[in-house]
Amino acid sequence: MLEVSKIKKNNSHYEKIYKELKKSIEKGKIKEFEKLPTEMQLCENYNVSRITIRKALEKLEQDNLIQKIRGKGTFVTPMPIVQNKSGLNKLFDDIKKSGKTPYSKILSIGIFSPTEEIQEQMEITTENVLIIEWVRYADNEPILYEKIHFLAEKLPGLEKMDLSDKKLYDILEKKYGIVFEKGIEKFRPCILNDDLQKLMKIKNCNLGMEIEKKLWFNNKIFEYTLAYIRGDRFIYTTEYKK
Repeated sequence: MLEVSKIKKNNSHYEKIYKELKKSIEKGKIKEFEKLPTEMQLCENYNVSRITIRKALEKLEQDNLIQKIRGKGTFVTPMPIVQNKSGLNKLFDDIKKSGKTPYSKILSIGIFSPTEEIQEQMEITTENVLIIEWVRYADNEPILYEKIHFLAEKLPGLEKMDLSDKKLYDILEKKYGIVFEKGIEKFRPCILNDDLQKLMKIKNCNLGMEIEKKLWFNNKIFEYTLAYIRGDRFIYTTEYKK
């Protein structure tokens, strides 16, 4: 529910309205996907001009806190998921920390002979790979598409497990004894193609990030993953220490 305080006309700077709305969104007083009042209603609520309201809304939109949908109105966007990329992170836990429920919709899973590209990326020849293709969700919103390749030999039976609500890396460690020694991730801004936009139910933003990941176990590349994320749903951080 939006709460407003009247702003005196001689002190009606748009920054004050912007900060008040921003605080209400970040504190959850205005909920995700909630529709904001119209510009005219906000003008009356704050006792300011339409130009002032528009400037405040434009700044909120620049911060990716609201989204204008033509013919429908202005809505609060979901709060982004914050991931610390200083080490091997677990998306499942990061989604829970954001107050949402993690879930994975598996598109396909099975054991296959590697393509030439995967042979090159994983530095293998004839070894079979276990491939998991899925879409990761936060609550009911799809936020990420992944295609994961594992060396299949050390993961018997994984393809038969229900992984939709499980922590994949916890299963690898506890059931199979797989603890990764090191990893490399590469990040590339990208335009999400039509298929990815459809999978992630994106309508108004096709900007995303491509993430290429390799993880090592027993001095071999054990995992090669290619992922695509929504550009409006993540914040990445890193830490530096002496």
